[in-house]
Amino acid sequence: MKTKIKHMVILLIGLSALCSTTFASPIISIQTYEDWSNEIGATGHITPIPSWSSGGFESVYPGESSAFRIPTLTALSNEEGEAALELDFGTGPEDELVIGGIQYEFGADPDYTGGKATFSVRKRGTNEKPGRYSLHLRDSSGRTCNWVFDIPQQQGASDPWENVTIDFATTPVEPLGSVTGGFDISKVILVSWDYRGTRGTSGAFKGKLDHIKVVPEPCSALLLGAGILGLIQKTKR
Repeated sequence: MKTKIKHMVILLIGLSALCSTTFASPIISIQTYEDWSNEIGATGHITPIPSWSSGGFESVYPGESSAFRIPTLTALSNEEGEAALELDFGTGPEDELVIGGIQYEFGADPDYTGGKATFSVRKRGTNEKPGRYSLHLRDSSGRTCNWVFDIPQQQGASDPWENVTIDFATTPVEPLGSVTGGFDISKVILVSWDYRGTRGTSGAFKGKLDHIKVVPEPCSALLLGAGILGLIQKTKR
């Protein structure tokens, strides 16, 4: 009996080691200026969303395709105390509607079941006009899951960033979210963030993102290990 328990413990240790090396690391983790610089570089994963259709915008901003713009991406070393990514949509007429964003592409189909995303967006200043930002997931069949939020207004100089956590187990609800029927969260191949807003008196429109992290579900191997430990306890009795 002791030999069996010993083998079970060895198996549990092996499963835990596999979990920590294969699943425990974030799927996406962009925290520093160097991270942003690398991710928008030639070998990075982040690119501007190239077209209205590829961004899946019609499901959340129907009939507004004329507002689509492709931003210029710049890594910022210190934006209100944080490393950040700036999305610059150029200049245009005051009050012109602008929609566009960035996408993060994978080389495989990661399973986001039970996962979470955390990120920060730059709040709008007291003189800036209302706008929205969105997080979108797309699966390998082109179906989408979308979360949409209003950009909050900054409350003083010490309040520049909005920290956001999205639990992928929480289904987006209307009117500020949507899910395409049959969306498969176990086969996500693209994550995108976008901004929708109107230009101010200067004609400029910019969006800024601080850190981005997407964390997968707790490792099933650890859950299995917990079950093994339970069996060991029962065996001892």
